[in-house]
Amino acid sequence: MFEKFKRNMQIKKYTLLGNAIKETYLKNYDKITNHVELSDDVFIKQFIIVSWHQGIGAMLHFLLVTKPPKLAVIMSNNPQNFICIPLFEHLNIEIIRQDENDTNAFARAKQIHHYLTEGYSIFNFSDGPNGPSKVFKKDMLFFSKKYKIPILPLIATADNYTLLRKSWDQSYLLNAKTSQFWVRNDVSMVVTDLEKDALTITKQLNELESELFELRDSTK
Repeated sequence: MFEKFKRNMQIKKYTLLGNAIKETYLKNYDKITNHVELSDDVFIKQFIIVSWHQGIGAMLHFLLVTKPPKLAVIMSNNPQNFICIPLFEHLNIEIIRQDENDTNAFARAKQIHHYLTEGYSIFNFSDGPNGPSKVFKKDMLFFSKKYKIPILPLIATADNYTLLRKSWDQSYLLNAKTSQFWVRNDVSMVVTDLEKDALTITKQLNELESELFELRDSTK
């Protein structure tokens, strides 16, 4: 009983914080110089979009700028992730719950099936929900192979941000001092070989991240 009460209080706290973050993003997003150089078919075609978990704050801004018409985001049930929900709701982004203990994996797979068959793109942090950092988890590759939907590696970053928490993922949020924002995607692929393609996508993500971090650091 106490653990349930504690969790509910955490959810309320992070939801309140999420509302404050949403207002900050809405107030400042159009003041940022956005270097959003993406393929023309992003959010026109259907993709399974993958990134690294530490870029969650940059991803919130990216979604606010691009306003994708049909997107579902996979989230764990960690109360801290309720920070994202107010902005997701503002953008009409659907949420697919990912149970941290994998006790409800079948229900999550049913949700993914539903959104993919309805033409939604799906976004997933592929080293989440608990790390290790930048170790690619292959679960979404099964869906790419089964439904013939391409995986799209994407990385975003910014020149100034506030560290959200000191944990394995080093998650951060954009702030009022953020002035430059970058996002890039690599070549998409429909998965045919889980092991081989996982290595290819990991390499793509790491190379994108290195490129953008170099751009970011050159502005300081």
